Amino acid sequence: VITQGLQIIQEHAKQRSDNDDDSNDSRHPKLLPRRQMLDLLIELMSNTSGRVQSHAVACFLDVAHSASGEVGESGKQTALAQPDEIDSLINALENPLAAVRDAALRALMIVKKAFPTEKSDYDQLLRLTRRLWISKFDVSDENKVLANEIWETVGFNSSNGEILCEELIQDIAHPVEPIQQAVAHALANLLHSNPHLLPDILEKLLKLYHEKLAMVPPKLNDFGRVVEQPIDIWAPRRGVALALAQLAPLLTPTTILPLIQFYVSNGLGDRNSIVRQEMLTAALAAVDLHGKSNITCLLPVFEEFMDKAPKIGSFDSIKQAVVILMGSLARHLDKDDPRIKPIVMRLIAALSTPAQPVQEAVANCLPHLVPSIKDEAPKIVDKLMDQLLKSDKYGERKGAAYGLAGIIKGMGILALKQLDIMTTLTNAIQDKKNYRHREGALFAFEMLCTMLGRLFEPYIVHVLPHLLLCFGDSSQYVRAATDDTAK
Repeated sequence: VITQGLQIIQEHAKQRSDNDDDSNDSRHPKLLPRRQMLDLLIELMSNTSGRVQSHAVACFLDVAHSASGEVGESGKQTALAQPDEIDSLINALENPLAAVRDAALRALMIVKKAFPTEKSDYDQLLRLTRRLWISKFDVSDENKVLANEIWETVGFNSSNGEILCEELIQDIAHPVEPIQQAVAHALANLLHSNPHLLPDILEKLLKLYHEKLAMVPPKLNDFGRVVEQPIDIWAPRRGVALALAQLAPLLTPTTILPLIQFYVSNGLGDRNSIVRQEMLTAALAAVDLHGKSNITCLLPVFEEFMDKAPKIGSFDSIKQAVVILMGSLARHLDKDDPRIKPIVMRLIAALSTPAQPVQEAVANCLPHLVPSIKDEAPKIVDKLMDQLLKSDKYGERKGAAYGLAGIIKGMGILALKQLDIMTTLTNAIQDKKNYRHREGALFAFEMLCTMLGRLFEPYIVHVLPHLLLCFGDSSQYVRAATDDTAK
């Protein structure tokens, strides 16, 4: 049925007139309900796939040709697209499907003669300019090429950057992710040519983030009971994070500090995990590009947070992100820079946080920093060994195992022998008097396997007999640690 309907639309779309006067010609393209045809075909392209979608695209382009304003070789007349038909094509550029956006761009190229001017319809021209500029940065490479072709052919320009920036800000909160991604790139490209607008745009982005933090309140019944949970509209906040990541190369010493403060106080602790990850990506981009030249103002922000953050689970995700940022910051310093040692000590202290993501983040940062503190490494290893085997707190011992594995990875596999680590751990796993020694040794073996991978395989042969004995250990904690290590 759909195919037959498409054939009927296609047949009518191919009708042409012999003259420009439609009053005496019932086949004149001007008489087609083109706006409704375009909307119907856009919906059909959005909800189908395969051959049906391909047929709908071909039909869609035929309808566009009927409004191209071109005259055929034999003098056959077409109509000129009306403003509402151009609006339909502009709206299709916001579609989640790349195939629909592709078809809309091809249709716009066909009806370019009907594009508005500043005098005829300034508002529509602004909307068209905005959508085409965003399409120039589409996630689909083919769509980028098409949008650039239209832009160059029609002679559009982005000379009025301030107005275009204002327009683009509205799309940061767009519900469609591919559009959000394209807008982020489009905004960054525009600000590259208009750097004086950056502070104002950053302010508007942060304001938008705070506005979108509010949740839709829960619905209550007559008795005050919650019948519908509150809804978090988080997609606009993701749009802000995507834009901030693209603006990272344009940051200046005056704009990076307040932005990093925003990340630490708000962005990295967002209630939605997707937004948190995008915020961390944006923060890492800022630190990677500007950390070395701004370390004196950025490091205190991270240190103050690590000192004052409450020791509760809700702050673990922020601590993890701050640890990663501190490690990234330190990696940009020269190996002999005296500022690396305090950062490493701060990371080692963060290992006491009883949260696996934080401890894992520290372990991944340490290998890159260890070459800068080689002289201090044996003392740090001794301290971690003591914490691993003697601490009363499970979280501290687990953190010590992570830290130990990270440092060994940074020093090289030979450090296991040079610092007598394997002997100490082997003695600890055989200690029948103190279950914490056995459990701590198992934590260390687990993390060394994870961090060192195949490099640790030669040592597994020596550990295996002790590991098998621990499966039948009298302590349930040791048995649980053995299960984790064996995996």
